[in-house]
Amino acid sequence: MPFKVEGNKFGSFFLITVPTLHLREMTNLTNQPKILSSEIGSKFLTADGKFGLDVSLFNSKLKDDHITITLYPSYLTRTGNADTRSRGVELGLFWQLTDQWKLKQDLIYLDTKVTKVPAESNNITAKGNRLPQAAKWSGSLSVAYSSQPFNLGLIGKSQLQSDLSVRYVGSRYAQPDNVQKN
Repeated sequence: MPFKVEGNKFGSFFLITVPTLHLREMTNLTNQPKILSSEIGSKFLTADGKFGLDVSLFNSKLKDDHITITLYPSYLTRTGNADTRSRGVELGLFWQLTDQWKLKQDLIYLDTKVTKVPAESNNITAKGNRLPQAAKWSGSLSVAYSSQPFNLGLIGKSQLQSDLSVRYVGSRYAQPDNVQKN
C-alpha cells in the first residue's frame, strides 16, 4: 500500500560557532522547507518464519531545503535554500539457517539531486549536484548466533548471543558543492 506524507522541516536559523563566540543568526531563509514523501513496499515471510524479504521504493521532494556548507579553514558555515530530491530502493532479507544461526542482509540504492537553486545560493551548491553525505550504495551483512538457554548458577537461565556484522557505505560527497568525496 502506498504511503504519502506532506509536511515541514524545522528550522529557519543556523548556528555560527567560533572558538570564543556563539552567535545564533537569523537568516533570510524565512520559508520553512516543505517535504512531499512517498513510499511503497512489500514484505514476505515464509509460513515457518525462517525466511523473510522486504522491498521498498521511496521518493522525497523538498522545496526550500536548507543546505549548509562549511567554510575552511575557519569552520564557519553558510546556509542557503535549494530544492532537492531523494529516491531509492531498500532490500532486506533474513534467513534462519538453524535454531541458533541467522543470516541478515540489507542493500540500499539512493539517488539524490539538487533540482533547483536560487541565485543567492549558487555559492553553496548547484543544480544537478548530489546531496552531501548520501552514498549511492550502502548495505550490510550479518551472521547472528543465539545459544540454547542454559543455567548460570545464581543468575539463573541465561543465553549467549553474538552478532558479527559488516557494513558498506559507498563514496559520497562531503559538502554540497560536490568537490571532495569521502
